[in-house]
Amino acid sequence: MNKNTNLFYYSVPPFILIIMAIISYAASVTYEFQFDDLANIVNNFQVRTGGFWDIFLANTRWISQALNTFYYQLGKFDPFVYRFASITSHILTGTIVYFVICLLLRRLKHDTFLYQQRFTISFLVAGFFLLHPVQSQTVSYIIQGQLEGLAALVTLSMILFFLLYMTFTSTAARVGALIGMYTCMLLAPGTKEIAIISPLLILLVDWFFVAQGNLHSLKKRWWLHLSLFVGIFGMYIYFLKPEYFTTILGLKMELHNNMGNMLTETRDERITPLWYCISQFKVILHYIGIFFWPFTISVDYDWVLVDHFFSLDCIIPFLLLLALGCYVLYRLYKNKVDIVSFAIVWFFIAVLPRSSIIPSTELVADYKTYLASVGLFFLAAYAAALALAWIEKRFGIHKYFIHLLLMSCLLVPLGYALYERNKVWRTGEEFWLNILQNAPRKARAYNNYGVSLCAKHKNEEAIPYFKKAMELDKIYSDPHNNIAVAYGATGKLDEAIKALENSIKICPVQPEAYNNMASFYLEKNEFARAEELLNRALNLRKHYGKAHFNLGRTYYAMGQKEKAWGCFKNACLKADFDTADAFNFYAGVSLELKKYEDALFGYKKMLELPGGRRDALSGIINTYLLKGEPEKSLPYFQQLIQMFPKEQDLQLKYAEALFAAKEYQAALDIFNSILKANPGFVPAYVKVALCLERLGKKQDAYAVIENFLAQNPPEEFATPVKNFLKDLKAGKV
Repeated sequence: MNKNTNLFYYSVPPFILIIMAIISYAASVTYEFQFDDLANIVNNFQVRTGGFWDIFLANTRWISQALNTFYYQLGKFDPFVYRFASITSHILTGTIVYFVICLLLRRLKHDTFLYQQRFTISFLVAGFFLLHPVQSQTVSYIIQGQLEGLAALVTLSMILFFLLYMTFTSTAARVGALIGMYTCMLLAPGTKEIAIISPLLILLVDWFFVAQGNLHSLKKRWWLHLSLFVGIFGMYIYFLKPEYFTTILGLKMELHNNMGNMLTETRDERITPLWYCISQFKVILHYIGIFFWPFTISVDYDWVLVDHFFSLDCIIPFLLLLALGCYVLYRLYKNKVDIVSFAIVWFFIAVLPRSSIIPSTELVADYKTYLASVGLFFLAAYAAALALAWIEKRFGIHKYFIHLLLMSCLLVPLGYALYERNKVWRTGEEFWLNILQNAPRKARAYNNYGVSLCAKHKNEEAIPYFKKAMELDKIYSDPHNNIAVAYGATGKLDEAIKALENSIKICPVQPEAYNNMASFYLEKNEFARAEELLNRALNLRKHYGKAHFNLGRTYYAMGQKEKAWGCFKNACLKADFDTADAFNFYAGVSLELKKYEDALFGYKKMLELPGGRRDALSGIINTYLLKGEPEKSLPYFQQLIQMFPKEQDLQLKYAEALFAAKEYQAALDIFNSILKANPGFVPAYVKVALCLERLGKKQDAYAVIENFLAQNPPEEFATPVKNFLKDLKAGKV
């Protein structure tokens, strides 16, 4: 194979895969934020205010925080920016998977099936990785794309640089590969804790493909593996502190259930390491199963901890996994570099940190298989390559392009399944309905589905779902809070307040509950009570923008406009309620108080936000006119007229602003066009005459008025116009 052919074989397949991935994910770039994306992005105040050096090396997930801060600067909370970045990262990771598998198989003996089919297997592994519906659990779950996805990207990049280091012969190229690997090593602990397994995976790759079972060969790179282990584990010890690891290894880490997500039989029970560990046997089997039957995947599950070791949902999965482990050991006994065993061991190394003695409030989460999936996809690709080789031999197919077409056709159904699965992320209603169907025993699913209905103004429909959530988890405060919102939207204020009182009894540290209750008291004109509740909310969360905003509404209703202005300003600039509506209130009250610069700032900020563009432009215009700077209002008038070219009142106001700015000819042209469209519009005659007078055309000005009077208009119009003409001739206007 010559160099050009080799380059072609290496470059064309990933290009095809990238196109297929783009097509499969393209529709999802405009989908709404869902689930924890709202908490970690939209409602994360630090995204708005954090600087890079405040975030840099702050914790084990600082890169995600830095990215969200950067994306916010690019597009505020436009989901397109975040989803486009997540899809791009996934495609880059899939491309790296392709080259990693190519380089791995290239190291095998040339007469082996795996070496001869290295491009086929690499293409299929990367294709499965990019297009399998399970991967949408990471890619479309934006925050996990930044955590789980980036951890996988950095880990696979380290492996790629390691393989390049072992492949290159040039000293400069080898040094460059080492620099790339260690750079990724430094970044890895800033992605997600799962990156701690990266040195193990590199050691696994070395044993099976570089050393190929030769311990003497492996020992030659002791310094490299030791540096990776020390570097990665050292940084995690720095970030997480030694106590974290001693707590885990001592089986002392215990967790409480999340609200609305019960893993134990009762709320008071804790999630303990050993109980969590034996409950993971069924979870690991589920993780394996979804790659072969992905039609039951869900973003959220209602699975709970097993009752005991000998319960059927524990002992049967345990025995199956034990049998799988024995099978791997047998294969390794027969061949210490058995490739099937490599793929299975890869999967278990990548999945076990979250399926062992480290408890979590989530028993099962499919996004945790993102990096582990490479092992299973390798097995699937190996089997598919055997099948394709048989088909091609049976039918005498020897053309590379036909071979490439067959592989692509194999991936098309997978891409379509991904496209269909991804639709559940489109809206909150579709998202939570899908989870409700898959997790009917989970209180959180009913509550959040109710919230999605309320967002579509289906408040009456939402109420039964909130009640069901309360029934499933009696000390889950969120549905009490949310049903109050639904009651309030339907005018049942007393019922809403009662629901919030119940919510606060369950959890007295909910700023949302106090804010919502205050909004209802505000509707009832009980301002003192509303003020008290809002101050409680702000004591709990100082950057709670809605509470600042509602406090401003309260003070405004009480006639305390200066205080109201301060609250509206805080809501927009010092808190997290930087919406067009909030800036509109802030700017409007600024205008009332003659704080013109604040008003201009507020209205101009509105222009940067979705919604409210007309109000913003009108506000800027009014502010400049009140400031006595009509000339500065003209560009904003032009923008408004482009939006609403047929509104006569707007044209009239623009002409008056032009007149005030001494743009008399431009004003005259507009007044004349208004008269042409509406000859009975009396004020326009006066304005035309004034423009002509300012342009030095006094006789023309008199003629306009005299022509109007010659039409014998009603006395109520004629009298003031006659007086105007008199003053005009006397030079009093």
